[in-house]
Amino acid sequence: MKTSVSIVIPTFNRFDLVQELLETLKPEEENIDHVIVMDDCSNDTQELQTNIPFFVAYTPRRSGFTLSSNYGLKLATATFAEPKVVFLISNDVRFHGKFIQQAIDIRMGAKRALGGNRHITFDSGWNTFGGKTFDYLEGFFLAATSDGWRDLGFFDENYAPHDFEDVDLSTTAKSKGYKLVSLNNPNIVHMGAQTIGYNPERETIT
Repeated sequence: MKTSVSIVIPTFNRFDLVQELLETLKPEEENIDHVIVMDDCSNDTQELQTNIPFFVAYTPRRSGFTLSSNYGLKLATATFAEPKVVFLISNDVRFHGKFIQQAIDIRMGAKRALGGNRHITFDSGWNTFGGKTFDYLEGFFLAATSDGWRDLGFFDENYAPHDFEDVDLSTTAKSKGYKLVSLNNPNIVHMGAQTIGYNPERETIT
């Protein structure tokens, strides 16, 4: 049976970044069943162009990355049939080659797995608390089966609006016996901080 693939892209305003991301997904068009663009109450949008089936969904209020990601993941994992792999991809990720089959192979190799592209095992400045360093998969690119996302409970909403939700999710996954698996795919590039940026407000929240 073919594995269905859904992609969730949360965004606030930066539809230009989403369009660029969709263009880099062209080599994977035939492997993607649909894309959900999760619009977090943007006030600046543009029409998207792609051959990949997609729809735009909307958060009920401005929510930030953590909650808007959850809205999209819940749609993706509740609406469509199994077997399925659901990717959460930040709007500032760019692909320079294929990645989907690699992620599906990981799922087949480890049924209870949370996939990402970079597995941080050292003190990155974000993941050491009380002298303990927590390893984690960076949240710009994550993948799990539909039932895996539901079992993990998505992102903990206490981390809204953003930051540290990926450290927490990885820690939860490990506590439930999931394997953290990194693709380490050089064709997956994260530009970083393109929507929110590292501004004083974000530093205060962090």
